[in-house]
Amino acid sequence: MIKDLYTWLQEYLDSYSDEAAANTLKSQAEHVWTIGVVGNAPQPLIFNQKLMNLTDDGYWVWDSLWTWPSYPEQWSYKA
Repeated sequence: MIKDLYTWLQEYLDSYSDEAAANTLKSQAEHVWTIGVVGNAPQPLIFNQKLMNLTDDGYWVWDSLWTWPSYPEQWSYKA
């Protein structure tokens, strides 16, 4: 079944096939491929001292794409 997922992904990337996308989504709806055991765990984030306007804490989770609750458009760089 996992091999099918890789096949569908490659098919989708090659041709944007609706059928490959539908097969992938159907498979994900029918199976639990991952089980998250820890969510929104605090993680140390290391930045250059010249990068300004950051929050004091951060989270490393897929949902937030690692930057939550700060956003790159609010950062500044001190020369």
